[in-house]
Amino acid sequence: MQVIDHQQHVIDIAQAATEAGICIELMIEVESGQQRCGVEIGNDLVSLIEAINYSDGVSYVGLQAYSGHLQHIKGYQERNTQARTVVEDLFNYINTVLKSKGLAPDIISGGGTGTYAAYQGLGFSEIQAGSYLFMDTTYQAIGDENNQDQNNQFDVALKVLSTVISHPTPQRAVIDAGMKCLSIDLGMPKVEGDSTLSYKTGGDEHGIINLIDGHEPLQIGQQLILLPSHCDTTLNNFDTLYAIRGTEVIEQFPILGRGRSD
Repeated sequence: MQVIDHQQHVIDIAQAATEAGICIELMIEVESGQQRCGVEIGNDLVSLIEAINYSDGVSYVGLQAYSGHLQHIKGYQERNTQARTVVEDLFNYINTVLKSKGLAPDIISGGGTGTYAAYQGLGFSEIQAGSYLFMDTTYQAIGDENNQDQNNQFDVALKVLSTVISHPTPQRAVIDAGMKCLSIDLGMPKVEGDSTLSYKTGGDEHGIINLIDGHEPLQIGQQLILLPSHCDTTLNNFDTLYAIRGTEVIEQFPILGRGRSD
C-alpha cells in the first residue's frame, strides 16, 4: 500500500506494478493543515481517485488526513479542537460528494499520539498513533484531559543510558551522550530522577551536565539515564533497542529502519 498525492505518482506506480504483474493499493493524502504533502479537497481529489480507478496495476482504497503539526500543541482541549477542525471539511466532502459519486474510501487514516482523542464520530478507520509506544519529554509537556502542563496518559519508555566521563568543575560534568545519540531538534533531554541536573549538548560525542551550587559531585563512571525530547529521531541513532526490567536486559530488538529514508 502506498500513499500518493499526484497524477504522476499514479502513472509511475501503475506502470511498475503492471510490469511486475501485481496490483498496488493506493491511498491519497489530503491536505489537512500542515501544508506539506496532500491534494486539496475538491475537483483535484476526485480527478486523482478517478485516475487510479482508470489505471491498471493500482486500486483506490482510501484517504490519509494526517496533521502532524498539531501533535504537540499545548493544552488538551485546544489541541483536540484544532485537530478536529482541520479535517471536518474532508468528512463533509466525503459524505456529500464522494459517496454520491461512488468514490467513498474504505480506509480513512490520520491522527496521532497527541490528537487521537479528537475524532470520535468522524469516521476515521485508522489512527496513526506511534510515539505513545516510547513517548518523550515533548509529548509529556503537551498536557492531558486532567493537567494543562503534564501529559500522564503514557509513561516515557525510551531512555538513553550514559556515563559520566569527566567532571572539570563542581558545576560541570561531562557524559558520553552527544548529538550522535540524542536528538535535540525538539529541545534538550532531561536527566531521570534529578530535576536539578540539566543537560546541554557538548557536540557530537559529549553531553554537558550542569549542577546547581551545593549539588553532590557526580562520580566518574557513574551512569545517568536521559529522557529524550524526540523519540523518533533518537531511536534512529541506534542499532539495537534493549528492553529492561529493573536492572535486567530481558529482550533486545534490532532497529531495522535505522538510516533508511525509503
